[in-house]
Order: sequence, then C-alpha cells, then structure tokens
Amino acid sequence: MSRIFTNGCETGSIYSFDVYAIPGGDITAALMMNTTVKRTGDYCLMTGHDASGGSEAIAGHAPSDATLDEIYLRCYVRVESGASTDRPVIGLTDALGKRHVYFDISGKCYRWNGAAWALLGTASAAIPQDDSWHLLEIHVVIASSEVYSDGTFTVKIDGVQVLNLTSAVTIGGDVDTDPYIGQIIFGNLWSSVGGNTGKTYFDDIGVNDTDGSRNNTWIGAGAIYGLKPNGVGSNSDMTPHPNAGEDNYDDVDEVPPDDDTTYVAVAALADVDTYEFENLCDSGVDSLAVVNCITYHMRVKMPASGTGEIAPVYVHQGTLRSDMDSQQFTDTDWVYLQHNEDEDPVVGGGWSVDVIDQSEFGFAEAS
Repeated sequence: MSRIFTNGCETGSIYSFDVYAIPGGDITAALMMNTTVKRTGDYCLMTGHDASGGSEAIAGHAPSDATLDEIYLRCYVRVESGASTDRPVIGLTDALGKRHVYFDISGKCYRWNGAAWALLGTASAAIPQDDSWHLLEIHVVIASSEVYSDGTFTVKIDGVQVLNLTSAVTIGGDVDTDPYIGQIIFGNLWSSVGGNTGKTYFDDIGVNDTDGSRNNTWIGAGAIYGLKPNGVGSNSDMTPHPNAGEDNYDDVDEVPPDDDTTYVAVAALADVDTYEFENLCDSGVDSLAVVNCITYHMRVKMPASGTGEIAPVYVHQGTLRSDMDSQQFTDTDWVYLQHNEDEDPVVGGGWSVDVIDQSEFGFAEAS
C-alpha cells in the first residue's frame, strides 16, 4: 500500500512530518516555489547549505506505522554541480529519531553502529551532479537486530541497479529494541556528516510498503501532480471564513495554506464539503492513463482543546462515497493529515484520469 505521495514537500515547518521535535525554521516560498528547477507540480524541496554557509533546509516524512520495517522509496533528485559528494541524500531513523542508515551523493551507504558511521557498501555509480533530474529508487529492509544480518539496501539510479546489499545489518546500533522505520529524512540531517557545499532538490516523492495487493513494490518512473479546488461542489455544509460572500472552495484553494486567514469550519456533526478540482488532462496527462494513488492532503486544527475526527469523501457520478477511513486529531495548531486511496473505491483497480477529472473530492466531520 502507498504510504507517502507528494509532489515535493508541503510548505510550512521543515519538520512538519517529523515524529520528534527539533527546532527549525520554515521552508519559505523562495525555497519551495523555485520555478527554475521544478519538475512537476508546484513545489520541489531544496536542501543543504549553499557555498556561502547559508542555512540548511531539510525535511522528514513519517510513514506512520509502528511496525514498518520495509519500504520502497522513489523520488527525483537534482544535485547541483560542484556539491560536496559526501552529503547525505536519504536517511532513515526509528520512531524516536535514532539513526539507522543513510545514502550519500557519492553512492556510499552507511550504518550507525552506536558510536560512529560504518560503511556498508558503495554503489557502482554516484548520483550525477549535472543540474538535471534523476530517478532515485531505494528498497530498504531494516534488520531485526545487529545479531541477524537480514537487512536489505538496494538502490537504482535512472532505473539501473547500482547497489544491492543483502544479508546486511541495516539497523542502527542504538535501536535494537525498535527495529522499525519511523522517519525518512531528505537532506543532510546529521550536521556532523558530509560537506556543506551545493544544493540538492527533491520532487515527486513516493513511499510504498509491502502490504496489500497494490502499490506494494517498486514505484518506478512517473509524476505526481498537485491539484487544487477550483469550483463549487455538490456539498457545502461547512461555514466559510471570513464569510464575505465567497464560495467554500475559495477558502481552501490557496498554496501555501494561509491558515487562519481563510478556511471552512464545521458547524454541525456530519458536515460535508466537496469541491471541483483542476483537471489532470489540462496538465497534459492522457485521459486514458491510469493513476496508481490518490492522496488527500488535509490541513486541520481544533478551535479549542478536544478531539476532532475528519474523513475524506469522494463524489463519483453524483454519488457520495463516505466510507473511507477517518482520522482523529487534537491539535489546536494547524497540522497536515494525509489519506491515500490505492484504488478507485467505486470500480476498483487503478484510478482513470477521466474519472478523476469528472469527480469531486472533499472531507466530512466524522466524530
């Protein structure tokens, strides 16, 4: 099943998806909306120091499963020519932020042995530093302990396998009691590791686990498109803010989110809002193409202390589907929630582009 799909990294705190607290700055619009290097969609993530010693920008995504020990990760990466080759590109930690392994620009894979980084292996090719986008795919199995060499770390660059570590100790030396993947780090998280020259960009990030009958292996080449609400849907139960005559979708269509400036609020139990969205066909996607996953990104908060529950909903040919899994949240500050649908809940299998373009998507109060 799919874990994460994003066309870069949502704006806001660079640690938005962390499962542990590290003080940090914000990814600014100047960093995120860099039109000269983006590949698809609206955003790409820039990480690393610049040559003049500027601030480091990194990001992390939490796969949200306390027992997850195997993932397939896919992203596109663009490394600036002249960047320090020993800078980490992808790293993995447990749920407490304790180190497992990382892979750097030069193609080296390291494991934290509890006291230092130990080299596990070197790829037959490095990530090219040619200011062009390259497909980076990684398959990781975290070893069950330092005693059993049952881990895996496999890397493909542009579809070609360049590293295949099997029967490897891929678990960190400090995490023998928690052999799971709690955090995926993009960029140079460990400041004591690697150089500080150059920039790295990420786009079209996807993560699969091995559960289920779909999206359970290599993701492969492809693009992720971010679609925004652009029209009134068939359900507008929630109350718009500032409620100055605007339609509900007008208050939830801005990128990046403006949080308390415009939003829709639940007025009663079981309120539902659905919206028309931008069309994939308008982005040049063939109407007969198959989409592997639909991801809902929901930005929510509680107005006061308590617990809220929200569920994604889907309108297909005029019929509201409201049987998707709901999520609870207690935050009184704005947070992101994500929901993935690996297949069309009406007809099953992959989503077709023409069905997506003719449908509405939204969310419901579900407590």
